Amino acid sequence: MSKTKKNNLKFNKNAQMIGQVFVFILAAFVFSLILFYGYQYIDKILEHQREVELVDFKITLEKSVEEIKYLQGSVRQLKLRIPGGNEKVCFGDSKNAVNNQRFPMLAHIAQTSGQNVFLIPLQDLNIKIDNLIVDNGICCLPAEPSLVIRLEVEKNGVSISPWEDYLQCE
Repeated sequence: MSKTKKNNLKFNKNAQMIGQVFVFILAAFVFSLILFYGYQYIDKILEHQREVELVDFKITLEKSVEEIKYLQGSVRQLKLRIPGGNEKVCFGDSKNAVNNQRFPMLAHIAQTSGQNVFLIPLQDLNIKIDNLIVDNGICCLPAEPSLVIRLEVEKNGVSISPWEDYLQCE
């Protein structure tokens, strides 16, 4: 082989190495973009899922109370799916909440805004059920993945209490 051919082969090998480095850098850049935007997209999906769970909780509760409130003396078991990340579910009676010393902030919210169902930690979701009756003004129950409550129609409205005897309102 002549000397010029050897130099051209050597030059081509160097060019291939530079091209490979460029391809690896480009691949790393594209991979990092995919990870970044993929994480943002998954985060948005999870946020929307939480919002859907909250709205589903609200609609299920309101619909069940609305269905039973005209059936005087009726008792119904209601199983609610509680959105994740909540410690407690609290039901408040705006008329009797003023007497509750254990949850003064919830009692104040129940009296001023009319909101009477709370998820702890507090959510932006405003749930107001008309004529809700709760013993002791406020009843807080542990938020497990599902909560079973008792709906009982009384003269003045619908009473909410735990379905199981071993659960007590805080």
